[in-house]
Amino acid sequence: MKGLSFDTKTMQLNKVNWFALIGGTLTLVLAVCSLFVPWWKVTVGQTLGTVSFSPVKMSLGIFGYDVAVPIITAISWMLMALLISAGVVLVVYSIAPSKPYSKPLLSFAYKKPLGIVIAFIVLMLLVTNAGSILGTTAGSSNMKGADLNVPWTGSKTLQLPSSMAQGAIRGIAISTEFEWTFWLAITVAALCVASRLYHKKLDRTITDESIKQPLQDPSQP
Repeated sequence: MKGLSFDTKTMQLNKVNWFALIGGTLTLVLAVCSLFVPWWKVTVGQTLGTVSFSPVKMSLGIFGYDVAVPIITAISWMLMALLISAGVVLVVYSIAPSKPYSKPLLSFAYKKPLGIVIAFIVLMLLVTNAGSILGTTAGSSNMKGADLNVPWTGSKTLQLPSSMAQGAIRGIAISTEFEWTFWLAITVAALCVASRLYHKKLDRTITDESIKQPLQDPSQP
């Protein structure tokens, strides 16, 4: 049927941006999986509390009870919308990278996963170095004997300052771990950057082909 025939001129496999196609698809997968599997998890003591971090969901549990923070929930949903929109736009762009609107679509989409990963790493730096930041702010005398820096991964016993402990238990066991979604996020960000770099190659290829095409005689149909 002529109306249902596939137009190979519209979409040629050698003109598909595969980095964008795979990166966009994995961005959608990442957005959904991050709702259920955090990127980074912190466990305090045996049953004291847990904190699960991901850009689209942060859960805080204290003594087995979940604590919701409305502003964090709102930010998480906004980041979820950004990830989903970036994934959809990347997939749409990838199958027609030569269209006039394709480059603006790519410019909008490829930065989003990368920016979210960078912001997440900056947040982790603040969390893991909170003890040093607090010590600098409060002064060395108030933080004497304290060690409140959280490890990126592994287990550690945090030491409360002497003024805070007052003879009580000074050590708090804490353990942290990365989940597989964090490494998926790194992969997605890398693919998005690669899609932008590969677009330059596709752009040159399409330009060269258009130059090599013979000029058609206007009098010919």
